[in-house]
Amino acid sequence: MPVTPRGHASAWSAARPRSRLTAEPAGSVSSVILVTGATGHVGYKLLEKLADSGTPATAMVRIEAEALDLPGDTQHLVASLDAPPPAETLRRFDRVFLLSRASDVQAEVEIAFVDALVNAGHRPHVVKVAMDGFQEPDCEVRFMRNHRQIAMHLEHTDLPVTYLAANVYMEDLLSAADTVREQGAVLAPAGDGRVGWLLEVRAAFLGRPSDLPPQRY
Repeated sequence: MPVTPRGHASAWSAARPRSRLTAEPAGSVSSVILVTGATGHVGYKLLEKLADSGTPATAMVRIEAEALDLPGDTQHLVASLDAPPPAETLRRFDRVFLLSRASDVQAEVEIAFVDALVNAGHRPHVVKVAMDGFQEPDCEVRFMRNHRQIAMHLEHTDLPVTYLAANVYMEDLLSAADTVREQGAVLAPAGDGRVGWLLEVRAAFLGRPSDLPPQRY
């Protein structure tokens, strides 16, 4: 999954005004898709795919300046997982892409955001990015444990949820390109373990909620 550099916006894209989500009359929806983690590799790639397909989406950014380089006509709102948008804003979205960077507070901030969705009195379909292994109760790797805590909380909320759980991203294998080319193998201390490739984040996300069964990919 190639990554588009985001640190070198053209003069045109950096200068053009961005569309910010503002207050709208009740029942009016600018975009039904909210993307968190929007300026990271995965979130930004998703926004590119949504823009290419003409699917309206809203990116959640921490500060206004982060919206300058969003792809296409992506709308944005300024908020964070631990300081979520108000309930009336959250109720506009029927799909939420939930992603945050790996950290010691990952479970805490994502759970706080899930609680905000629930307290808004809305039931959006959550697409949660996790890591393969999070579903194993005896796995104590920190990243998997964080995702498992978030998943358990999501299950208790009864929100519809789909998990995207890869154990490797394809661009991470570029450092092993020579070995793959020469030996036709990816060398890792994994025995006969399975590898879950995350090629496209849009596949489980672009369908309408009624077409998207809660499950793990």
